[in-house]
This record gives sequence, structure tokens and C-alpha cells, in this order.
Amino acid sequence: GKNVSQLVTSHQSKYEAFQKNLTTATNLSQSSVEKTKEVEDKILLLQNKLTTTESLLEKLKQPVNFDGSLGLQLKNPLASVPHVYDDLLIEMKKPVNFTDGIVFFVDNPTSSAELEVGILAGKIFFEFNTG
Repeated sequence: GKNVSQLVTSHQSKYEAFQKNLTTATNLSQSSVEKTKEVEDKILLLQNKLTTTESLLEKLKQPVNFDGSLGLQLKNPLASVPHVYDDLLIEMKKPVNFTDGIVFFVDNPTSSAELEVGILAGKIFFEFNTG
């Protein structure tokens, strides 16, 4: 059989392997806790960005009614924020006898960029120039 020295060495090897496995498991557990914290922080950051975005959108909703004989100028109150006016909804009612004319026109006074919506021979047209 095995002598005492061999048994001690065998148990010591098993103990060291167990210690190594325990250390690995502890490290994995700590890593998991850290990753969970990172994900939670990222979710909180995204929730804050969403709240800020929703707040900006509320400020940007600007319904406008005018009788058509007036000019309308839109200015971006948040020019430093990119993509603030990615969406613009324009709803207009055409007078019954209106068959030719410009319905909507907007331009950038510092460049040749412009957008025009009009009616020609009773049909709607859309033209734009990005500058």
C-alpha cells in the first residue's frame, strides 16, 4: 500500500487543486458582478439619454397655422444638437380653385439649399437642392 508520505502528498495535491478551482470560481463570480454592474450602468446611461431625447422632442414640436399670405421662418433653437430636425411633418389644405402655385418653400440663406412643394396644373410637385 501507500505510505503516509504518499497519502499526504496526494491530499496536498488535491487541496491545491481545490484551492485553485475555488480561486477561479471566486474570480469568475467577481467578474460576473463587475459585468452586471457595467451593464446596469450602460442601461442607466441609455435611459438618461432617452429621457433627454424625449425632453428635446417635446421642445421641438412646433405646430404652426397661418393663412398662406404670410411668410414663415423656422430656426433651430438647438443648432448645436445634430439631427434635431430629421423629421418635419407638413399638413396643408389646398383651396378649391388653387391649381398653380407654391405651397411650401424653405431655403438656407447662406447656401443654395432649398426645398419647394407646389402645385402645377392641379398636380403636386416636390423639388429640392441640397446646396
